[in-house]
Amino acid sequence: MVLVLYAPMAKWAARGDRERTRDKESGLTRVLREAAGLVGQEPVHTTEGDVFDNARALAVAMVSLHPALRAAGVQLPR
Repeated sequence: MVLVLYAPMAKWAARGDRERTRDKESGLTRVLREAAGLVGQEPVHTTEGDVFDNARALAVAMVSLHPALRAAGVQLPR
């Protein structure tokens, strides 16, 4: 699910489509905040600033949450 949201966001950010990028960014941020809450980690924070910085922050959050979700027994889709 998360990659399904991230890939278009990165593509639209690269193309300069800020409206679509922000739309996907908010959805991805919401999903990652929920995931972080499941494992007791700090929620993901994005800013109103640069979309590339936010895309990078969300990618780092995805990578850092993965081991904690696995350890909590969450079955990730393949």
